[in-house]
Amino acid sequence: MLPQRSRGALSRLTMSSSSPRFYGIRADDDRGPSMIMFEKENSMRRFASIARLIACRLIPQPALRFLQDRFVYRPVIRQKKISVDAPPLFDTVFFEVRSRCNGRCRFCAASVGNDTRPDLSMRPEIYEKVLRDLANIDFQGRIAYHNNNDPLVFKDLHLFVDRARKMVPKAYIQILSNGRALTLEKADALVRAGIDELSINYYNDDLRAELPRVFHEVPRVVLLKYFSSDQVEIKGISQDRVNPKAKFRYYVRRRLENEKLTSRAGTAPNKKIPDPRPRGFCQYPFTQFIVTADGRVPMCCADFNILVPVGDATRQGVMEIWHGEALRRVRGVVLTGNRQSLPTCRPCDFYGVKRPPDTLVGRCVYHITL
Repeated sequence: MLPQRSRGALSRLTMSSSSPRFYGIRADDDRGPSMIMFEKENSMRRFASIARLIACRLIPQPALRFLQDRFVYRPVIRQKKISVDAPPLFDTVFFEVRSRCNGRCRFCAASVGNDTRPDLSMRPEIYEKVLRDLANIDFQGRIAYHNNNDPLVFKDLHLFVDRARKMVPKAYIQILSNGRALTLEKADALVRAGIDELSINYYNDDLRAELPRVFHEVPRVVLLKYFSSDQVEIKGISQDRVNPKAKFRYYVRRRLENEKLTSRAGTAPNKKIPDPRPRGFCQYPFTQFIVTADGRVPMCCADFNILVPVGDATRQGVMEIWHGEALRRVRGVVLTGNRQSLPTCRPCDFYGVKRPPDTLVGRCVYHITL
């Protein structure tokens, strides 16, 4: 018997913010969904890169910054009803249940060979304290267990998920992992505990390599024990099964181990110098609440070394931290777009918003300044 899931949470988070995007695939194409998706994304990236190069050569930086603020940042700020005095409630809580990752991605400071942090696991009493606070506000957003770590290396993950499902029943619970530690036993325990989504980012520099067998077995051996085939959405394994009304979502996405992403606030091993393109406002201090393994709360997911701590969940309540003076100061800075004022923001080249506003001008400006 599976724990009760909130249909409201599922409908609100039909596609969570970190879920992979997939595109139309011909039935006779033998490259596989993940490969086709990557190639199409690559084509779009190349087109956007050419457009950016032209824009950067023809349009002065101050003009680009003005366009970015006017047509991208401000519409997002209005849409999310963002303000310093009355910030919206975070939409995602990230529990860094163990400060370790077993991946070797060259873009991540938490990868094997790069991580210098102590190996800590979250104490159950810290976790339960935060869950009680979330229950008190009837939290209905996303609970996830990845930050600068991989959740599947934490041996008690299924027990933590079980507590979250029981204490915060309306939350959407996501597991996002590199899949290295995935087994059928772990997948089964997590589904029984009450997760809504299992997403795998499979990192390998050979994008045509065979996917691990366990990735293919999860739908047949685990998911069909608890769901009928029309209750599950599956993407990235064989033929995609798209189902916006699914009760469970399983995604596999191929990723390059050596790809260059953002500078991660200056911590990315393969990107020491951030992009010179204009960057201003950032939504993260208005949308994320992160609890690290020892209970500290950083300003955002990119604050790997916690240079700007905004709270301590071992002695403060969630809402006390969320409306506290430390986060208020951070929000005041990022709302003005002055990244130079914060040590975490200064070397960070994350664009500031996850996706552009739904206007033609907004999308164009977003892609030429991305």
